[in-house]
Amino acid sequence: MSFLCLTFAVQHLADIIYSSINKRYINPYSFLSLWDLVIFVFYFTNIMTTYARNLNGTWEERPVIDFGSLALIYARNFMDYKTSEDAIWIICIVCLWIRVFYLLRFNEYMGKFIGIVDRLFYDLFIFFCFYLL
Repeated sequence: MSFLCLTFAVQHLADIIYSSINKRYINPYSFLSLWDLVIFVFYFTNIMTTYARNLNGTWEERPVIDFGSLALIYARNFMDYKTSEDAIWIICIVCLWIRVFYLLRFNEYMGKFIGIVDRLFYDLFIFFCFYLL
C-alpha cells in the first residue's frame, strides 16, 4: 500500500510534461500539490519505519537465516521500539480522505452538493450563534 501511494510524487512529472507540451503554467504551490507532498512524506515515513526499524538485523543475514528466525527478529524489533505504526497509518488514511474530499469539489454533481452543504453549514452556524446562544 505504501509503495502505491508513492506514485503521487511521480504524478508531478506527468503534470510538468503536460504543462510544457500545452504551454501552460504549472502551480507547484497549489494546495493539491502540497497535500500530495504531505501524503508522500507520511507514507515514506511508514516505509522507513517498516524497513529500517522492524527489519533491522535481517538484511545482512538474509541468505543464512530461515524464515522462522527472520520472523522472531521482526517480532522482537517490532515490540522493542516505541514508534507506533498505527498512528502513522491513521495519519496516512486521514490524509488520503482529505484528498478525496478536496477532489470531490471538481466533480460536477458533487460540487453542487458540496456548495449547498457549505452554505447550509454557514446558515446553521449563524443560527446557533445568534438565536440559541
